[in-house]
Amino acid sequence: MKRRILTAAALAALAALLNGCSTVRISREGVTMVEAEISGWYLLSFIPLGSGDPESPNGSGCKLFRDTTTVQNSLSLVDWALKREHADFADDLNTYTTDEYIFIALFRRHSIHTSAKLVKMAPIRETFADDVTSARKNQRFETCR
Repeated sequence: MKRRILTAAALAALAALLNGCSTVRISREGVTMVEAEISGWYLLSFIPLGSGDPESPNGSGCKLFRDTTTVQNSLSLVDWALKREHADFADDLNTYTTDEYIFIALFRRHSIHTSAKLVKMAPIRETFADDVTSARKNQRFETCR
């Protein structure tokens, strides 16, 4: 009985360790910056065990035995942040990958990081033409005096 409990605990710990994640961090200090990371665990560097769920960023979702650790999914996380922050476009995109090996290449954690600056365009004043017209009228009125 103890052996079954220890085996179940070890398997639960291994599942928690091999859980992939998808994380989006947003910094609003001065310029709005976003950093998205999606990661997954692989057996023998190519068999996916668990990858982050790009459809639920910052959640505890995990895709088991599916390879969701792609640049496209990392960019979709940046797009999610773009919509959430009501920004118009992303600028200065930067993407890089990291790999960590455990037990001499038995397990590999593969991560893709993407960072970008979110840009909001200033609204265009709709009354610009009215301001110019009223300024010209005031100028004519002053010159007639």
